[in-house]
Amino acid sequence: MQFPPKEHRTTAQIYAAIANYCRIMDDNGYWGQAEYKFDYFRIVYLAFGNGLCGNRARNKYSTAVKRKRSLKPSDYAVCGEFIADHVQREWLNGRQPSPNQEGMLRDLTLWWDEWAYAWDKNPIPQFQFPRNRQDNPPPT
Repeated sequence: MQFPPKEHRTTAQIYAAIANYCRIMDDNGYWGQAEYKFDYFRIVYLAFGNGLCGNRARNKYSTAVKRKRSLKPSDYAVCGEFIADHVQREWLNGRQPSPNQEGMLRDLTLWWDEWAYAWDKNPIPQFQFPRNRQDNPPPT
């Protein structure tokens, strides 16, 4: 799987990248394998860096609500619950998941929430998100 493109900067693009990841993993591999898990981590990294998950996303949503805009929280934030809903629609097309697919979805949503929570609580000082560079690699 290739690194998600730089243009994954909106919630819709992140949800699409996650659905694509699920399609690829469903056909080609085990999502818990380190290499594939790192591909997913990169999607989370992009979302967090662009303020689409964690406290920054919640703050954006709260500000928009105060301005009395009618909107859905999933338009401002990506979290495990919203990922599960989106993937059910986009990847599974509303059909019942197999036990393997169910396990993958459970793990992916759990990882997302855990990583976003960890970064909110313990930010890494050198964790910077270059916005004008060609690539946006995760920290090592």
